Amino acid sequence: MNASLIIGSALTPVVMMSGVALLILSMGTRFGRVMDRTRIIHDRIRNLGGDGASALERELSVLMQRCRLMRTAVLSACCSVLCVAITVATLFCEALFGFDAAPLSLSLFALASIALVVSVSFLIADVHASLKPMLIEIEARA
Repeated sequence: MNASLIIGSALTPVVMMSGVALLILSMGTRFGRVMDRTRIIHDRIRNLGGDGASALERELSVLMQRCRLMRTAVLSACCSVLCVAITVATLFCEALFGFDAAPLSLSLFALASIALVVSVSFLIADVHASLKPMLIEIEARA
């Protein structure tokens, strides 16, 4: 098989992998910020004791929900990258050894796409939930 054909067939998965890697980078930053805020709220609750901690406990509950959403989003995106990497390896093995791996490559790429959709869905859920802690804090101050 022609080397340019091999590289061409691997180009789409590699471009997808680069895009998902950038998404993982931004989600990792978002996840880190939520984790930091969770630690801050947890420390405030511990320092306050029972007085005035109910609003903070509600905020902590929402932040923990957001942590779980972001964890699932990041893990799904990583699964997508893994499937794409295996797809690229399969395409190169197919070209080098001459066996028909098209069904496997297509299945892996489809799994990568599904994992990406799952990841973005959880990211959207986190964006939707991100306003709740601020509303709880504003309500507590009023």
